Amino acid sequence: MNFNHILKGNFHRFFFSFPLFYLFVGLSLPPRVYGQDNGNPTFFTGQPPVFVGVHTPDSTIAWPNAHYYFTFTLPPNAGESIGQVTIQQQQSPEMIALNVANTYAFIGTQGNKGQGLTTQASSLSQGTGVNVIFNPPVPPGTTFTVRLEAFRNPGLDTTYLYNVTVFPSGSNPTAFPIGVGQLSFYRLF
Repeated sequence: MNFNHILKGNFHRFFFSFPLFYLFVGLSLPPRVYGQDNGNPTFFTGQPPVFVGVHTPDSTIAWPNAHYYFTFTLPPNAGESIGQVTIQQQQSPEMIALNVANTYAFIGTQGNKGQGLTTQASSLSQGTGVNVIFNPPVPPGTTFTVRLEAFRNPGLDTTYLYNVTVFPSGSNPTAFPIGVGQLSFYRLF
């Protein structure tokens, strides 16, 4: 290709003809070429779910088989049921290993346990948290708790943070981050 015409003042014609070509081609492509076709995503359409908080009765460092209780409320006018909850530890001085097989969920709170919920729990990549799927989904008007079990509390006396995200039931649910849980651990003496 001879580039002399670029250097002799035709630079604008040469340079701007390429973007116009790509703009024309881009406008003629169907929308699904640009990104993933998400079908009909499911959103929370009414009052959003609430992350009430997290509590542990086992706040001593290095305590074995410690339990962490994450409590949620789905208001009666939520519009959608909760199909899934993800609880993921933020980057910390020490990652807490969870015994995912002992994850348990129930209606109510730690101090007021009700009926158990049917769940399927799985570990997130690199063991940073847990994904809990409810079957059947948790209906609006329900307060419920997910109990996680750690193999052992961390050995450092500091605060650990967890990102909490819920997903509505249905196909193609859209993630809804609802808060950050904070657990603090202490030395006995």
